[in-house]
Amino acid sequence: MNNSEKVFLFSSGGVCLGELRPESMDFPWVYGLFLPANSFPEFSKLFERECQLSERISNLEEALEISSSVEQIEIEIDMLERERDEVEEKIDQLNLYIADKQGREKSKVTTLHINGAAFEYK
Repeated sequence: MNNSEKVFLFSSGGVCLGELRPESMDFPWVYGLFLPANSFPEFSKLFERECQLSERISNLEEALEISSSVEQIEIEIDMLERERDEVEEKIDQLNLYIADKQGREKSKVTTLHINGAAFEYK
């Protein structure tokens, strides 16, 4: 079955958090549209924070190339990376998995990023 033909549910502890509709793939990553379920708001802050931290780290890494205050930027990056690691650990503890609509073909999600209506996972 082709990934683009599948509609995935992603669940934590048996709770449906939303649908993943794959649109493209760049092995091992799958990209697509995320449609949240009514239960998702309880978990959304973790995913929002992970995206915010990753974006801030990326911006600081770019600033390293043109900045004269490298040491201060590196300290901030280290602090943000530690916080992101903690958030990613909390997401990992959700024991996320994907399955087709019939609950078959279950697979553990090792990494998942949700940014608004977009997702990427592997």
